[in-house]
Amino acid sequence: MVDILLAFVHIIGIPLTGTGVNQARSLGPALLAGGEALSQAWIFIVGPLVGAAIAALIWMFLNAENEN
Repeated sequence: MVDILLAFVHIIGIPLTGTGVNQARSLGPALLAGGEALSQAWIFIVGPLVGAAIAALIWMFLNAENEN
């Protein structure tokens, strides 16, 4: 399923918006370009951190049920 979604992003997202799929590939040029590109790069830092926090909370919730 992930492969299908990634293909969808490549086929639709990149031509329409120029979206970056690889965080390192998008963050590097944004650091060099500065300006608007850098102002939009925060999502590449905040997104994975928020996702990790949500995953940790879900894991703790599911693990707590298994211990009882």
